[in-house]
Amino acid sequence: MHPAYERILKALNLEKHLTTRQLAKLLYPEEYQENPRKVYDRLVKNLAYLKKENLLKSKDYGLGKENLWSIKRHPLNREQGYLPAPDIHTFKYEHEKACGDVFVTLALTGRLYSWQAHKRIGKVIPDRIAEMEETTYIEVEMGSQNKIKSKATLYQQLYRETREPFQVLFLVQTDKQLQNGLRELEGFTNHYQIKLLSEFCSDMLS
Repeated sequence: MHPAYERILKALNLEKHLTTRQLAKLLYPEEYQENPRKVYDRLVKNLAYLKKENLLKSKDYGLGKENLWSIKRHPLNREQGYLPAPDIHTFKYEHEKACGDVFVTLALTGRLYSWQAHKRIGKVIPDRIAEMEETTYIEVEMGSQNKIKSKATLYQQLYRETREPFQVLFLVQTDKQLQNGLRELEGFTNHYQIKLLSEFCSDMLS
């Protein structure tokens, strides 16, 4: 298999749903900075080939939304250990796309050693687990419900049970969410942080 196709499949085996733009930025970061359109068009052709070969699938989420690509069940994928991914429901689209942005950002830092999604750890199921200098549990908060304190409390309980060090990073969309989250995290240690998703992605790569 051509190395370009292998890189796409390897990326989607880590983060199960990515857009064409996210893949272009991840796989060709320097070229993407210089000529994003050229890289994007190249990815479109590569993805179309892999879809024609039944190695990948894409799902359309409607006007103004980018398709999400994922690995399809196929003997060649199974042989390489690439696991198929279920489709993402429409109401989870923005959340999963945001998780893809976080993955691309951390991967481009060169400090990401491993990445897992929705793995149960004790009584919590982080959105993503990033292994960098230390274990970081990532929670991407899209809605207005105030769940940050309750989630942080569960992580506190996890630490008491395991005594294994970790960081918890809450990523939110708006300033209002940020201010509410900061209030909810009052009294927690600095192992619990909350940041705006857009600023986090920008700061990590600056």
